[in-house]
Amino acid sequence: MSLRLQDDLNPVASATDPKRIPLPPLVTLPGCQTQIVTNVSMSSSSSEDEDCVVAVKFLGPQLSFCRLAQSNPEWINMRIENPCFFSSRVTFAEKYDMLEH
Repeated sequence: MSLRLQDDLNPVASATDPKRIPLPPLVTLPGCQTQIVTNVSMSSSSSEDEDCVVAVKFLGPQLSFCRLAQSNPEWINMRIENPCFFSSRVTFAEKYDMLEH
C-alpha cells in the first residue's frame, strides 16, 4: 500500500493541481496489518518543515512514523501491545517549558 499526503483544507491550495507528497511504501510488522488506517497526524502544518513527521496509526498494534525532510525518508515502525492503544488517536502537541494550573 502506498500513501500520499494532499492538502485539501488549505484555502490557498490549488483545486485543479493540489500538492501531493508521496510517502515511502509501508512496512507491515509481523502480526500486524497496514490496510486499515485509523488516524494520520503531522507534527507541522508544512511538509517542508525540516522537523515535520507524519504518524500513521493502523487498526491493531502498529504505529508508523516518517520524517518527510530526510533525503530518503523511511518508516519507523512500532508495535504497541497495550490494548488501550487500539482505540486511541495519535496527535502531536507543542512542547511546553512549564505547565500552569
